Amino acid sequence: MKYSKHILLALAIICNSCANDDTEITNKEPTVKDIYISGYVYEFGDNKAKYWKNGTEVPLTDGTKRSVAHAITVVGNDVYVAGYEYNEIGNSVAKYWKNGVAISLSDDKNMAEATAITVVENDVYVAGYETNNSYNNIVKYWKNGIATSVSKTFGRHFDLRVVGNDIYIAGKGESGPAYWKNGIETTLSNNYGEATAITVVGNDVYAVGYEFKNHKSVAMYWKNGTATQLSDDSKEAVANALAVNGSDVYVAGHEINKSGYGAKYWKNGVGISLSATSESTLTSAISVVGNKVFVSGTQFIITPERSSQTIFKYWENGIPTVAATVFLGFTTGIVVTTK
Repeated sequence: MKYSKHILLALAIICNSCANDDTEITNKEPTVKDIYISGYVYEFGDNKAKYWKNGTEVPLTDGTKRSVAHAITVVGNDVYVAGYEYNEIGNSVAKYWKNGVAISLSDDKNMAEATAITVVENDVYVAGYETNNSYNNIVKYWKNGIATSVSKTFGRHFDLRVVGNDIYIAGKGESGPAYWKNGIETTLSNNYGEATAITVVGNDVYAVGYEFKNHKSVAMYWKNGTATQLSDDSKEAVANALAVNGSDVYVAGHEINKSGYGAKYWKNGVGISLSATSESTLTSAISVVGNKVFVSGTQFIITPERSSQTIFKYWENGIPTVAATVFLGFTTGIVVTTK
């Protein structure tokens, strides 16, 4: 089965996962304990939400309905995954799973998805969107299941950070890439595009994403609204995850290459390729633990028999490890816990 580059780019933008919550950085060199990767696979005619712990698959549903896992975070022994599952009447219900137990966030009347999740002092915050009766997408966040509407949006993927009493949500505003702080929108660019991830360090707000320039998608990051272009104008590219360690800014993304997509990350604007030019590979999330940089991703393979195969993997300082091999699917997040 063949998939066009434009279809894969659209899917990658929607599912980027960026939706990873594990961007906490420490100065010591800790020992890695467990590696969690969220994602979804195409099985028996539809998508199924899952996560993998150290390569062991954990299904989140009974598999009878379409479902997607968009983001993951881990607090102590508790695993939280945000996503959606279709109901009996064909609507997607925004929900999260705590240790495999589903908590619905939206009702069954409108389409909704949960795309980011974080836990702060026992409070569970989830960001996403819900379609209203006028068929407009509305950015929302839920705190312990209580919904707050933020803004009308043209996007479907949102990232979330909570700092004290402030709630930051990155996504697609009415004019282009944007983020909202406590419901107030900050436009990052008036070009068509999207902010795919956000983090806050001290008084600094970092966001990454893409915008279209000269009809090409360009990977970008913004610090306090000031833009830095990561990719050049010769290739289309997307940035979909970030981590900040002191003065170092790490951004994961991918560029179009001759084989499809090239996985990479940028450290302080300098690109570091993760996949060979002969591979078609997307990134989904990034986490920095001590001096180790972890990036999750998805590699697409067409076998000699012309069938499809998808490899879920992560890189530790550029060295790949296979987490799973499936027919088709996407990784969406990574969490690295330490001892």
